[in-house]
Amino acid sequence: SYFEYEGKRYSHIINPLTGMPLEDQVAGVTVVHPGHATVADAVSTVFSILGPDEAERFLRDRGREEFPEGLEVVLFTVKENRELETVLLSLDASGQVRVSRP
Repeated sequence: SYFEYEGKRYSHIINPLTGMPLEDQVAGVTVVHPGHATVADAVSTVFSILGPDEAERFLRDRGREEFPEGLEVVLFTVKENRELETVLLSLDASGQVRVSRP
């Protein structure tokens, strides 16, 4: 969900570092976490703030510890030309992180 103000799109998510709505960098995040919808919801909000590169770094650094069951993430980012880019992040139960940008 978003709103527009003076020609710019802003997310309904507030960046805790700035206190301002997120600008139109991440258009959406979907997270699948086995058995824990509340965890998936929280992770999708955090990854919206972090963006794909920091989300990947988080999974590589702390993913196995935080999500021992694994996790699947789809991020939709907005490129400078306003096209959407899809980033897939996958953390399996062994702690292996896979990234693809189809």
